[in-house]
Amino acid sequence: MKTKSSLSIGIAVLIGLAMNSQAEMNGQEIAQASAPANNIALPSNPGQVIPSGAPAFNTNGMDFTNVTVKVATGYELSGIGSLGYIQADADLWSLKDCDIGIGGNIALGAFNSGIYSAAADVELIKNLSNFQIVGKAGIGGNFQDNVGIFGELGADINYNLSAGTGWSILGADTFCGAGVKVQASSWLEMKGGGAGLEKVFTVYTGFAF
Repeated sequence: MKTKSSLSIGIAVLIGLAMNSQAEMNGQEIAQASAPANNIALPSNPGQVIPSGAPAFNTNGMDFTNVTVKVATGYELSGIGSLGYIQADADLWSLKDCDIGIGGNIALGAFNSGIYSAAADVELIKNLSNFQIVGKAGIGGNFQDNVGIFGELGADINYNLSAGTGWSILGADTFCGAGVKVQASSWLEMKGGGAGLEKVFTVYTGFAF
């Protein structure tokens, strides 16, 4: 009888130890599952996790390839001196290698004397991220001094200040530029004393939309 009793006690002790061991193992597994994953590797560049096909984020700010309208003001320099200058341009049609647009410009007479000259142009535009090259041809007129009509042919180069330097005016996308034009005077303007051909230089800064 003592032998059977001892055997029963031994079996009960072994079962208790096994249950206790299983409980400890379960507790360790739960603790490991709830512990923070400190060793998870994060991507060095968050942009790498953008799903394929998503549009790329333009870190350069304004891009001339996305600009439709530009307005600018500055100075026009010619044989008569320096005049105030205003220009506006619209990029309207996209071709394979360049765009076509229209533009207008006004030269202001000194001492608030009003509009000195104005012209309208058809433009051939090459857009890059930081630069824009514009060829233009059009017709205009002088309203002071040598009054008459002229044709003009020229080119502008514009620099993206927002992308190149991070600089902007009132928080808007900003650019600066310079241009040169050759104006061919009409007979009426030449009769008033105007030159047959006149070189005109412009410098300006403005906003792009």
